[in-house]
Amino acid sequence: MNRNLQKRILEIREALETDPRGILVGSLPAPAQNVERLSGLPSDYLELLNISDGIQCGEVVFYALDALDQFQPLADLIPGGRERWLNIGHLPDQAIALDRNTGELKLINIRCGDSDGITYERLDRFLESVFGQEYLTLAGYQDDWYRLLLRLGFAVAT
Repeated sequence: MNRNLQKRILEIREALETDPRGILVGSLPAPAQNVERLSGLPSDYLELLNISDGIQCGEVVFYALDALDQFQPLADLIPGGRERWLNIGHLPDQAIALDRNTGELKLINIRCGDSDGITYERLDRFLESVFGQEYLTLAGYQDDWYRLLLRLGFAVAT
């Protein structure tokens, strides 16, 4: 994960912690425990877990590491199944699936299991959308998370 993205995430965490309404906007909890013991997961995902575990950014949710197993049945709907894909979170009606081998990320339609959804080359690219201007495209409307990004200068009003 690049330094600018890490810095942005930590700045947003600080803003959420100091804002009395922060818990209503999003959540960037403490890092996961014992991440260094995990193996077989893309490095970008491990880096994210080292920053925060169980993230909620408006409409985007990343599952906490200790709850991850319960969300894996959805990975069976994607060609390659659980051996290839890790379901790490969701948006409304979409799963966030991470390719264990390549680090590619796909948004999968939960209602029909369509695996031809939007693809990001890497998790970092998706995180840049979540923590930046493109969040509005992901959410589909201007929610409190988007307004936080505007206030902090990570998004520009359109």
